[in-house]
Amino acid sequence: MERDFTLIMRILAYVAETQTTLTQQLRIPQIPSYTPDEVQYHVGLCQQAGYLDANFVGASVSEFTHISRLTWAGHEKLDELRARFA
Repeated sequence: MERDFTLIMRILAYVAETQTTLTQQLRIPQIPSYTPDEVQYHVGLCQQAGYLDANFVGASVSEFTHISRLTWAGHEKLDELRARFA
């Protein structure tokens, strides 16, 4: 599976726009025109890149259950992607 920066931007934007408290745990989003596996994979990439903190279960770090927060790097990447795709 290849990186999809549009999907990464949508995941980061979802977290930035949806999270209202520091302790809120967000579910992995359902994003139209993407499969759950594609979204899970890209949440994993975002976590690996340090763009967000996510909790996972199962044998693989691609099996995420909740997103904890957007990091500083995540906010910076979201700004960069929004400017790029504007």
